[in-house]
Amino acid sequence: MSRASSSAASATPFACERKDVAPGRKVGATGLPMDGPDGKNAADVLHDIRVTDPATGKQTAPLGELIDGGGPVLLHLVRRFGCPLCREAAADLSTMAGEVQAAGGRLVAIGCQTEGLEEFVEGSFFAGPVWVDADKLAFSALKLHRSGLHDGYGFLDPASWSAMWRSYQRGVPGDLKGDGFQMGGTFLFVGGRCVYDHRMTSHGDKPDVDEIEAALRTALTASKVTAGPAAAASGVAGSEAATAGDSPRA
Repeated sequence: MSRASSSAASATPFACERKDVAPGRKVGATGLPMDGPDGKNAADVLHDIRVTDPATGKQTAPLGELIDGGGPVLLHLVRRFGCPLCREAAADLSTMAGEVQAAGGRLVAIGCQTEGLEEFVEGSFFAGPVWVDADKLAFSALKLHRSGLHDGYGFLDPASWSAMWRSYQRGVPGDLKGDGFQMGGTFLFVGGRCVYDHRMTSHGDKPDVDEIEAALRTALTASKVTAGPAAAASGVAGSEAATAGDSPRA
């Protein structure tokens, strides 16, 4: 899958704290965006939220346990499982699975509905467990955008139309089932904190995998400098635990 860059409009409205960072962007200790538009780190607002693992029909542990598990976590909130653009974005993110797992982490996807879930899983569009947040608790906590009449229901962005045409040309299957107005997002956690986020603003808006990889490497380097050799040993142990603990797919 190609790694198409996200639109500039998708940047989170951060307060600029450094002259070498573009306006509207805030940086943390790693030189990366850390906190959301409400000034809170995504790790904090997700900490106590539980979602459903469709493979078992049971609730997962609080997301805070996933985020604080020791290795990096790439958390992808899917707008709609049947959407070809969403499937394409999930497949693009899955190209990072090897690098994330090598650092002792994992990829996890969460959708807000079950429509299209079975086909999404069977199509192997995502390299990790796929969970469901039917009450949209995580989506709400992260203040992810919901399109409506005020923004043409997400179809006014020209990038959405070009993205749909690209997806059609690539032959990505899809359908129109489910709620397509709730936007998703992608969040990278390292050391229990969010070091990268991307919050969708339109149907064709998706994260830039190259940016996520850069954020991962920068954060891992910073954590090793801070923690010393013990961090590397912890990462190896975390890798084994994450591999053994992955939920089976539905």
